[in-house]
Amino acid sequence: ALAGHLKLGNLILLYDDNSIQIDGSTDLAFTEDVLTRFRAYGWHTQSVIDGDHNTAGIMAAIANARAVSDQPSIIKVTTTIGFGSLKQGSEKTHGAPLGDDDIAQLKTKFGFDPSKKYAVDEDVYDRYRAAAEHGAEVEKS
Repeated sequence: ALAGHLKLGNLILLYDDNSIQIDGSTDLAFTEDVLTRFRAYGWHTQSVIDGDHNTAGIMAAIANARAVSDQPSIIKVTTTIGFGSLKQGSEKTHGAPLGDDDIAQLKTKFGFDPSKKYAVDEDVYDRYRAAAEHGAEVEKS
């Protein structure tokens, strides 16, 4: 509520709506309309359907949010918890390990080497190093 009151237009929140909580579906204990609540707080609201595949929609929503300078923004992104897992869409992906076989098939499905554990490609490190260097430059100025 404070962010809306203060009109923090530089604040963008991505809300992952995967409809799952630790005990099952969120509707077991949670039925509110999150975007209506945030609208009442003075936030700019948007939603993106199929966040599992619709990266263009997510990027467009972020661009729209950046254009709003007098309100904080929340973007509700509807996703599937555990997307790609054999247990996707289930509370079983919420707090329990997926297991080696499921992780291997996930890595294969998304083009990673299933034999590597805790591997991060060098281009990911390069991107984060560049972001850190840019941040350091901004702080200096």
